[in-house]
Amino acid sequence: MITSPAMLHLWHQSFYLLISVILGGAIGWERVRHERPAGLRTHILVCLGSALITLSTSTTDIGGRVAAQIVTGVGFIGAGTIMRSGNTSVIRGLTTAASLWTTAGIGIAVGMGQKPAELAGVATLLVLFTLAILSRFEAAIVNHRRSHRLVVFMNESTPPMQIVEQLIRNFSVLGVQSHDLSVDGLPGGASISTYLELPRSATRSDVVVVLNSFPSIVHHDWID
Repeated sequence: MITSPAMLHLWHQSFYLLISVILGGAIGWERVRHERPAGLRTHILVCLGSALITLSTSTTDIGGRVAAQIVTGVGFIGAGTIMRSGNTSVIRGLTTAASLWTTAGIGIAVGMGQKPAELAGVATLLVLFTLAILSRFEAAIVNHRRSHRLVVFMNESTPPMQIVEQLIRNFSVLGVQSHDLSVDGLPGGASISTYLELPRSATRSDVVVVLNSFPSIVHHDWID
């Protein structure tokens, strides 16, 4: 069976598209495991689209300009994964936005051919290492810190100042000191922001146990 050069070229490019799906899916699966706003399909599509556009631009000069446009365009997609909680300064989704941006770069590398595709494979492993392994080291470092900023969100079933007084009393039992405390009203409730100084005998897990004892507290965030 004789295969035409055009058919061989098509199979060759399709192979690189498949690689982009695998690499983007690997990063997306890690994000799914942590229930992040952009997961498997989003990362696959970003990587696949970047590879497809790069494969379609054979001229080096044009390819460079297109790659720059891809990176800019994915920046807007990444911005959609960044969320701000209520009227507070709690920002979530920055890591996922960065993983999308990096995934676009991986897709571009795959689309550029064999050598860059091999580099894209290495980059994917490094991304997975950063997301899955370094997060554990980061958490360990944070847990050994003594000063933490905490933001607590509550419903309107209990007056906020009553919760504040009870929290301070319960924290003092643990030896935890609270300072720079502020209360902000939110639709259907309020938020409390404070800095906590933890003694060596207490951890953030101990603080969470205290928070869970209040039915009116619906969510909390550590700002590190």
